[in-house]
Order: sequence, then structure tokens, then C-alpha cells
Amino acid sequence: LLNLAFNNDNNCVLIATADGCSAVHEAMRRHPQDSNVHHQGCLALGNLASNNNNQVLIASEGGITVVVAAMRQHPQDSKVQHQGCKALTTLAVNDDNKVSI
Repeated sequence: LLNLAFNNDNNCVLIATADGCSAVHEAMRRHPQDSNVHHQGCLALGNLASNNNNQVLIASEGGITVVVAAMRQHPQDSKVQHQGCKALTTLAVNDDNKVSI
């Protein structure tokens, strides 16, 4: 999903419509010890959040909490930290999300 969403707004919309955002959240929740899942999940959510509507959807489905939890779970993993920060930065384009973050 992360590759399909990269720089492709139409794919971001299609992925969100097919519950792709929640699938990423669920994978991250089910694999709390797997830093690679969290790295790729943060990257996917960041790509999906390039669409303004997805920023709202991701936040409403608990995506901000999932990203922050991944960063807290893997404080020594620079890839998780980097992609988590990027995802939060993209989500923070939305004013309501900015307050939540």
C-alpha cells in the first residue's frame, strides 16, 4: 500500500475507500514488537495522509495514536522514529490533527 499511495492521490483515495488505512492500523496493533511493520506502517500512513480527506480519516480511526505508540515502542529504531515523524508532520497539515498531535 505504501508504494501505491506514493505521490498518487487517486490511489490514496482508492486505498482509503477499501479500508486500507484501517488495515495498516490493524497490522501495527497486531505486531507491536515488529519494528519493520511499524516502520512500513508509519511510511504507508504518511503517504496516505498526503490526501487531505485521508488526514481526517486516519486521525478519526486512531492513526495518530498508532504512530505515537509505534515511536514509543521502538525508541531506538531510527527508521520508525524517522517515518513516524514524517507521518505526524503530514497529518498535522490538518488543523484539527495539529491540536491532537
